[in-house]
Amino acid sequence: MSFLEGFDDDVFLSYASIDDSVIAAATTGWVSQLHRDLEKRVSEVLGHASKIWRDEGDLKGNDQLTPTLVSVLEKSGALLSVVSPGFVASKWCRKEVETF
Repeated sequence: MSFLEGFDDDVFLSYASIDDSVIAAATTGWVSQLHRDLEKRVSEVLGHASKIWRDEGDLKGNDQLTPTLVSVLEKSGALLSVVSPGFVASKWCRKEVETF
């Protein structure tokens, strides 16, 4: 249950998978770190656990929006897009924005 009534997730985090590449000695990509930090900060503000959803690399840039993904988008209270050249080039990232 999300903070917002009628939604399952507080935030849907949309990004191009290339933007979450692991660089050098890092253990995760920066989008993964953003997800963890955002979840902690939003939880602090709400006073209880927040629910932030993102595809953790299961979908590739050329995959279609699955019915499951469309359902998650429709049940998310907010959309946060990491806009980058990879995001703009991805037809499916743009489709996520349109669907939301």
